[in-house]
Amino acid sequence: MNNILIKSYKVANRFNLDIVQFYHVMGDYSENHLYILNPISTPIYQPTTNKVFFNNPTRYLWDKLIKKDIFLNSIYFMNKKYRKERFVIHNDETACFGLFKIAFSYGQIEEVGYFYNRNISNSTTSKNFFPENLNGRFHSIFSTMKYYYEQSANNTFEKFYGGYKFFTYRIIRKYEDKIQFLTKGFDYILGVINIYLKSQFFNASQKVLLKQFKLKIKHQKRKINLK
Repeated sequence: MNNILIKSYKVANRFNLDIVQFYHVMGDYSENHLYILNPISTPIYQPTTNKVFFNNPTRYLWDKLIKKDIFLNSIYFMNKKYRKERFVIHNDETACFGLFKIAFSYGQIEEVGYFYNRNISNSTTSKNFFPENLNGRFHSIFSTMKYYYEQSANNTFEKFYGGYKFFTYRIIRKYEDKIQFLTKGFDYILGVINIYLKSQFFNASQKVLLKQFKLKIKHQKRKINLK
């Protein structure tokens, strides 16, 4: 091994960082199809605010070294917010959302420290679009959107990135064509969309995209109810 945790620990100590992230390789090992997923380009970011969370393409826990008290405080923070929730899938992203709300400083090292094989038949990742898992993904993402809207009364950045940007990057780019597999949670999703449709900081074209998505969710809800 390349002692990635030791190297991350040295970087954390040197720059007094709460979180250190390293590169990871992801792909299908059976087909020798691999690619490196890199952290954001800024090597040291202090304070983190939430720009790291929204700009960071890897929202996993397993490609990071996290200071113990930061991790424990983020668990406390998330338990207060999501104590009644149960995320079957997509819980890494929800957990990282809590981490970057608590952490003050973030850094990265440009070295691969984790290998992720997507081709494991009994893994949750291989069943991304099973109804139960897809329901969980949508619920997790829209819960995060709702949280940012409610907690960021005077912060347009968080409202915009926590809402529209998060919606377009995570839903439109990756999951919009999987709406047909949704089986529940429609009212919750529609409620969050309505919150953002009433906002004053989205322009007309952005609201058109939200309205189109809302119509697709309502159509899928009708299909499920007719079964």
